[in-house]
Amino acid sequence: MKITHFSVQGLAGRTKPVEHVLQPNLNVFFGSNGSGKTSVLRLIYSALRNDVEIIRRAPFESASVSFVTDAGVKVVRTITSQQVAAIPAPQPQVLMTANGPITLPIFGPVPGWISEPGDGSSIQTSYLPTSRLFDDPAGGVWGGGDGSPYSELRLDQQFLSLVTNRWVNYNNQQLAQIRALQDSGIARILTSLFEPLPATEADPSSVAFDDVTHFLERRGLHLDVQQDNFEQKYAEDPGLRRIVAHIQETEEQTLETEAPRREVDALLNRLVRGKAISLTDGGIQVQVEKGNIGIDVLSAGEKHLLRILIECLSAHSNCLLIDEPELSLHIDWQHELAAAMRTVNPELQLVMATHSPEVMAEVSDEKIFRL
Repeated sequence: MKITHFSVQGLAGRTKPVEHVLQPNLNVFFGSNGSGKTSVLRLIYSALRNDVEIIRRAPFESASVSFVTDAGVKVVRTITSQQVAAIPAPQPQVLMTANGPITLPIFGPVPGWISEPGDGSSIQTSYLPTSRLFDDPAGGVWGGGDGSPYSELRLDQQFLSLVTNRWVNYNNQQLAQIRALQDSGIARILTSLFEPLPATEADPSSVAFDDVTHFLERRGLHLDVQQDNFEQKYAEDPGLRRIVAHIQETEEQTLETEAPRREVDALLNRLVRGKAISLTDGGIQVQVEKGNIGIDVLSAGEKHLLRILIECLSAHSNCLLIDEPELSLHIDWQHELAAAMRTVNPELQLVMATHSPEVMAEVSDEKIFRL
């Protein structure tokens, strides 16, 4: 899905409409405080989610957002502030506990946008507000049972839970994709056993041995053959060479699938000094000189960087909206941020609102919109 155009009447008290055609890869909104940057992001996010609660207090008169779905369908969604005001706000539930009342977050969108064509269904989109270290706009913020929902400890725990869950969900999807690739590779190998042997050029036997070893290790298996014996058999047996060719094809596809994860690892360990951050199947590990620490005790800037890069992974080929991505980031990190996010996920459509000239330093003029 890609956003193509938006238009807002009465944005932050303006008399003239604000409208722009968006780029499919990177878009940066730049302006002074109070110019409406955050409101634009919220309006776009609200339109895609079809959730009027996101813009309940936004300063605007009317808005339209156009996008193209993955199936190539062009959709336009419109709304007015009068329509928003006419929709009753949902009432949150209060849960009584031994430590006092807890207000439960409201789950699920409150529809209100008019969609042409379409049924107004929610479109997969990610939004990182300025409160992104502990706030998930799609899921709400939970208060603690200790009666201090905004204590520093509680917010650190919220960050730990939020980022870990994001990574685990993404990693589980990636592992399922890899398993499907490997199952397909095994099916090709079995099929090839009953086909005529073609005349194929063989890769070096040492490369073939390593590829087969890695393929089996991914499935928890071990190649119980000496490398010399394998290489001799490989040189003599065209059937084995064909099987190895299928294994190598599968390994190439697997490495391509894992590429974004390796990019995040590389970026984190190049930018973050004094710590080794690893994205593993079991979670996110941070190693320092004296041992391991949790991601909840990282610095604010490190947390923001990790949160943003993980969200880039999770967004796949959809849109990611980020408000003030420069928060807590060193000026050097700000300078590299846009390129880093595009490196992690080239298919992503990024829409950012910023005060920082450094964030825009390497962004071409047609992708910058002043509000």
